[in-house]
Amino acid sequence: MNWTAKTSFLVLLFGIQVVRGPEGRPWGGKYPWIKVCALAGATADLSCSFTYPPTINGQEARVETTLWFAKEQRHQPEDVRSDPRYAGRLHHDCHGDWCSLSIRELSESDSGVYKFRFVINGPGGGGYTVAPGVDLTVTDLSVQRFHEKSLRCISKCSLGPSTSYIWYENGKEIPHENSKVYTPTSYSKNSYSCAIKGHQQLVSPPVCVSRFCNKVHYDTRSICALKGSSVDIRCTYSSYHEIKSKFWFSPDHKHLWPNASVPQDLQLEDDARVQFPLDADGHSTLRIPNVTESDSAEYRFKFTARDFEWMNSLPGTNLTVTAAQVRVNGIQVEDRRTLARLSCHSSCGPPAGLSFCLSLNGRRVAPCSPSHGTERQVALKPGDYVTCDVEGHPLSRSPRLYSLRAPLVSLSGPGDIPEGGPLILNCSSDSPSAQRRWYKKIGTSRRQFVTNGPQLVFGSIRSSDSAQYFCTVENELGKKTSEPVTIDVKSRSATIPNNFIIRLSVTIAFLILVVLLVLCVRKKTSRFPSSRMQPNEQRHHEDYENIYASVLTGKPQQEDTP
Repeated sequence: MNWTAKTSFLVLLFGIQVVRGPEGRPWGGKYPWIKVCALAGATADLSCSFTYPPTINGQEARVETTLWFAKEQRHQPEDVRSDPRYAGRLHHDCHGDWCSLSIRELSESDSGVYKFRFVINGPGGGGYTVAPGVDLTVTDLSVQRFHEKSLRCISKCSLGPSTSYIWYENGKEIPHENSKVYTPTSYSKNSYSCAIKGHQQLVSPPVCVSRFCNKVHYDTRSICALKGSSVDIRCTYSSYHEIKSKFWFSPDHKHLWPNASVPQDLQLEDDARVQFPLDADGHSTLRIPNVTESDSAEYRFKFTARDFEWMNSLPGTNLTVTAAQVRVNGIQVEDRRTLARLSCHSSCGPPAGLSFCLSLNGRRVAPCSPSHGTERQVALKPGDYVTCDVEGHPLSRSPRLYSLRAPLVSLSGPGDIPEGGPLILNCSSDSPSAQRRWYKKIGTSRRQFVTNGPQLVFGSIRSSDSAQYFCTVENELGKKTSEPVTIDVKSRSATIPNNFIIRLSVTIAFLILVVLLVLCVRKKTSRFPSSRMQPNEQRHHEDYENIYASVLTGKPQQEDTP
């Protein structure tokens, strides 16, 4: 998991509300805070509210463009969204007269003054920049010697007296130490780090308080990589004694370890794809080729020496793997087609030299562009799909984004629908990722929302569920609705169970067979009247009757005594 997703942000806010704009004019704006201090790796949220005339030259005023900028190019504000340094790290949002900008995975190079600007439509409109802006300072925590035997956790920002700290010794958290200053009992061979409580992932680099000590330091705390690329995660390490063993592990793979409390070498995991290039002493590199989303995790380095083991409390490097993505910047529906303004982007800041490619139904719609976020207009028919990928990285291709057709609703089985039985309705669509919703028609014009998902499941359907049902599918390119399907549930009182019909049919057939057998016996008997029989025939007839009677009664026939 990416550690930036585990925490929101840690910032300090200074200042008062500021309103700028000539007195008496409705043009203006204000920032809730004019100074923000944030730790490297955290997220900073900047915001601004603004006002403008309701009408200009007799026409209704509307906001056409909003942007944030930290520098100008040829006296024109440069939108931070077009700066590749911020690629994948920004979220710009506006609601009415309030706009915000979130910058995640902050680094010290993000420090600067950020200003908000809005542009009004039509003649006499123009743009307005809200002054003075927000002064953002990004800083790291660090450990510094304080007096002779004490250590202090410091930053460029004053974190305030109520801040609670965490101290680490040789990678292990020191219990019950939460003040800004820490005095070790013995630190000749040890390294120390500090963090803010609740934000341990923003820990300071370990520091040796003597000339040499045990420590591990990661080159970077987070890496964002494109799917299919090769990633190198590096660290430096040192030990007061000769090192006996060393390996990389991932605490996010704890469920795979034989013992959840003992880290396992990545090389021992099933289907391990890790590599370890040859490094100089004191350096280690973990290489993961052809990364996929399943490789997104935190990775740490561990070593043991004589009478020493580097502990596991300190966070390592977090890897996030992502594919290219299609961004829809606007759509316009014309007849049977959709005109879409599309661009390619990535949640990672793309390395220099990469080109993004937009494709329609598997074919390039234009030459690949080195500019992150270049917009293209594409005409789409129902069933068409678009994808993005990074040139030379086929595994980075985004999932297909479909121009939707109307979905189809099907039942789990044909025939009558008896009350009390199960029933499943399926909503089929071109796009497996499109959001599906189910509705029940109420009368001729109303509808009632039922549930989300590709299936509508009735575990035990009732006659009151009889109605017309339909589903909708929706994605960034639009929304489509299925034809309704009628569900008519037969109540128990109006239906006869199949097994009862079968039993009744068998009983009637058996009775008919018995009646026919009796009639047949009587007919045969009537053809031989007893008055015309000779004595011997009469005797034989009586013998047959006795035999027949013995069979019916189950008693053996008694022979006459000679």
